Amino acid sequence: MAFKIKSKKSKVEVQQQEVIATEKDSVSFDKIVEKNQSTKSGYTFIRLNEEIVQRIYENDCFDTDIAKTTSNIITTAHSSDKRFIVDNDKKQSKGKLVNVKLNDDFFKMFNDKKREQLFTVSLNNYVNQLIEWELNGNPEVEKVSEVLSYEEQLNRVAVHATSLVLATKGLKKSDLVKMLEMPISTISRLKTFKINATLKYIEKLNFVFDDLTIDLVKNRVILINDGAESIYNFNKFLNYKPSHNA
Repeated sequence: MAFKIKSKKSKVEVQQQEVIATEKDSVSFDKIVEKNQSTKSGYTFIRLNEEIVQRIYENDCFDTDIAKTTSNIITTAHSSDKRFIVDNDKKQSKGKLVNVKLNDDFFKMFNDKKREQLFTVSLNNYVNQLIEWELNGNPEVEKVSEVLSYEEQLNRVAVHATSLVLATKGLKKSDLVKMLEMPISTISRLKTFKINATLKYIEKLNFVFDDLTIDLVKNRVILINDGAESIYNFNKFLNYKPSHNA
């Protein structure tokens, strides 16, 4: 996928930054950059939190070795009819490196959930959360309706726009903050920003990306998907998800 960024001096399009995507000639917020199997064997090294490793060893499902048991837990979790919600703010701690089997069905489910939830955690973090969720008995999180203040809504818009950019442009968080010329901790602290910091962040996003505009005057977001302009009020934008059919 190629996308254009604006020049810091003239604010006009001057270059294209290439990122890995499923369709390189497409510029769209309607297509996530998918994660695919990277090895012929189907095995992937995952670093499991020490606490999770201990729980796996102590669990009744433990079967001869940690790698085989972990693969079985992941398969069982993904086949659950309950909804798994990724915690985008959960940190990944160091732990044991385990070579687990992740088949094509796993990556399809991973991509579907990323498309639905627009999470920005790593595959490693995702697997740890998925295993923990399975070991906890697949608890379901109820969605609570909220009445947001303007400051809260604006912050949610900034967070959602960030997740959308990361998911569809194939950028790492470190890449994005570098483009925005902001501190490395910006993304992790974004949810705690007060109104002035949020406004500054939105201005940076608007400045860098020419296919995303957060209009603070009309309280709307303008996206350009494959050359076509789409306009969403803030409430509708917060529910915007890349299409499964894109």
